[in-house]
Amino acid sequence: MSDTHTSCCHIQTFGQFKIQKHNTKEQKELCLENQGWHAFAYLMTFRNKRFQAEELLSYLYEEAEGVDAVKLLNRQLEESSKVLDACGEAHYVKIDKDFYHWNHNIGMTIDTEVFEHEIFVGQSKIGTHPEEALAHFLKAIELYRGEYLKGCSQMWVHGIRNHYRNLINDSVQSAMRLLKSFDRLDDMVKLTAAATKASPSDEKCHRNHIEALCLSNRCDEALDYYHGLSETLYSAYGLMPSMKMQSLFNNIKKATQIVDDLSFTAETISDLSAFYVEAEVFKTVYELEKRRSNRSNVSLTLGVVKLEETHETSIELMQSMKNFLEKSLRQSDCFTQWDDRSFYILFPYSSYETAEYVLDRLLDRFDEDGFVSYGHRA
Repeated sequence: MSDTHTSCCHIQTFGQFKIQKHNTKEQKELCLENQGWHAFAYLMTFRNKRFQAEELLSYLYEEAEGVDAVKLLNRQLEESSKVLDACGEAHYVKIDKDFYHWNHNIGMTIDTEVFEHEIFVGQSKIGTHPEEALAHFLKAIELYRGEYLKGCSQMWVHGIRNHYRNLINDSVQSAMRLLKSFDRLDDMVKLTAAATKASPSDEKCHRNHIEALCLSNRCDEALDYYHGLSETLYSAYGLMPSMKMQSLFNNIKKATQIVDDLSFTAETISDLSAFYVEAEVFKTVYELEKRRSNRSNVSLTLGVVKLEETHETSIELMQSMKNFLEKSLRQSDCFTQWDDRSFYILFPYSSYETAEYVLDRLLDRFDEDGFVSYGHRA
């Protein structure tokens, strides 16, 4: 095959498999359901490796060996090069001393390389230049138009697809955290919604979207979205949501009910005790209350009751403190056992000073020694 090349190009592998010459609008969409493109796609994917014919055939075709198989491989590669260049001169694949490899002499860009570069730069700038980091993550997310080499059903491609799915999900979550820190909650929801369209079969994308809705204080929409997704999965594929998705749903449902209850006045819930929830639910309640506090400009304080390091812990002691807090805290307060030595308490509509005073009084009334308390402004 000739090494001559006359043009540069850009190769798109996400969503659709396309090749576009630079400085032109001319595009060629390649059908990976056609077996003739599999060798080209494989060598492009593993473009930094060299393969002998027998090795390449073993990856691409079942029960393909011998001279006829090598001739078929060469003919398919020759035909693909002619399709990709109108003059039939620019060969993307080279054969050098019985080794097949990608032709790096052709000036080109591949979306996967740009995609991974944007993610790498974004990760390197999170701590020092978060706004620049966000821009790089958003660029990477924009490049991901769907799964890698869509239409190719060969076994070798599945591991590569999973690699890029993990990268896009990690990038979406990094962008979510940055958008949240900039209080760009609507943009966070739009971002995760777009990701679900690019990867409709990837449940992690849907979980990201549900979490984004919750962080934007739109839990009712999150629950509706979950129900719609569950119906689609069951009707289309006969599948139920994963355990992670079901756990997320249950936590949102509990947190939504808890936040509604916390908004009641003391008069309407005078017969109720403080709310005890599991740690994962507490995290969600905290996020929702913090968002409400910021928007309403009201106080919110996080209190900690912790067993001193020099004091031995026991299940009975921690249970005793739990029962005491449940009876002694206000009905609008929410608390959890964070670990085997500490409790976290959420004081809505309470200043730091008020929470400190309440915590001191509580420990004075508790029968056992060894606990200390402190507060944080949320």
